[in-house]
Amino acid sequence: MTVVYDNLGCLCLLLVTDAKQLARAETVAQEYKLNYELISCGKLRIKQLKKRFSTYPYLLILNAEGFEFCNTAQQTTGTVKADFLSGTFAHRLRTTSIKQELLAKAVGIKAGKRPCVLDATAGLGRDGFLLASFGCVVTMVERHPIIALLLADGLSRALTDSSLTPIVKNNIEFYKEEAIEHMADLELHNRPDVVYLDPMFPHQKSSAKVKKEMQLFRIAAEENADAPALLKQALQCATTRVVVKRPLQGPAISGPAPSFQIKGASTRYDIYLCKNESFNI
Repeated sequence: MTVVYDNLGCLCLLLVTDAKQLARAETVAQEYKLNYELISCGKLRIKQLKKRFSTYPYLLILNAEGFEFCNTAQQTTGTVKADFLSGTFAHRLRTTSIKQELLAKAVGIKAGKRPCVLDATAGLGRDGFLLASFGCVVTMVERHPIIALLLADGLSRALTDSSLTPIVKNNIEFYKEEAIEHMADLELHNRPDVVYLDPMFPHQKSSAKVKKEMQLFRIAAEENADAPALLKQALQCATTRVVVKRPLQGPAISGPAPSFQIKGASTRYDIYLCKNESFNI
């Protein structure tokens, strides 16, 4: 069996559906510093895999489409993966505009202005990818090895789409490391205009999609505990502003008060202006 302990102590079972993928699985497991053994489980449905390996809380699955993650305790939900090619997010990429997205306003996108953004809690990469599609140069940083693995896999698959290839190649950099250390190590001339934070506090929505992703994000629960330190480092790193994504009714991160807020139907962006940016949105 492929028992995987990530470096935050989460127990997963790594399953490879095609024996030809064993070498790739081994390479990736080493790259992301997972403790592992390998098994080829055959092409079973997700529900069958959950039932067969129900003694393990989490499954990390490598199939023909890439890496997916699921919680065996939730038999009615599917898997989580970073997907920029299909589904709701892909449709959003094709149909949305800067004027429609509050995130674009929050980071300061304007006519002729595309800030460089450090997405310090990249997660599955959707917000960072959206900003990159609008022309921002985005650095994605994700510290949890399993989430980082899923994101890297999703970015790799995005390169197979000719319409997304320029976005990934020209506008996105990805680092699998601690965001606080990454920001602290940046030289003055490499500091981003904007640092964007989404510290993975629980969302209030009860949709199946959110439930699936929260099962994944709960394994990185200490993200919540160091949010104040993350904000403090972000304020020292950004040259114009720090943007924090929050649930609409959620409390602000402990620390200085935001300069202002931008509110949507269910999400709020807390904006912290740096000294050299005026209150002008």
